Amino acid sequence: MRKEDQNTDNIIEMRVGTVEQLFHTLDPYPIRDKDLDREVEDYIVGWARELPRNRPFRIIVHFPGDQGQTRLAQELPEAFSRYFAGRAGAIQGDLNELFRVGRRSLAIGVTILIA
Repeated sequence: MRKEDQNTDNIIEMRVGTVEQLFHTLDPYPIRDKDLDREVEDYIVGWARELPRNRPFRIIVHFPGDQGQTRLAQELPEAFSRYFAGRAGAIQGDLNELFRVGRRSLAIGVTILIA
């Protein structure tokens, strides 16, 4: 079995009319720095959770032929990478804060229990 054959099940596919549909409409930044639309993010994350965790996956976006050659379409891989890297960092920060508060609460609780 070739390597390409092994990843055929690890694909998330989307079909949109324009590249701009993937991103939040009120975000003023260029495409590579924009936030993804909430529904697009939920779709990608939802499907990614159903795929095997220890294997990479690909996101394939289908749009009309004239949209495929635009500069915006070519910036999609970088835009997706930046967005999800930023989200991962934010979630990691939230998790670190939660553990910090949990450790403090545990210390206070143990102290009161001992007293």
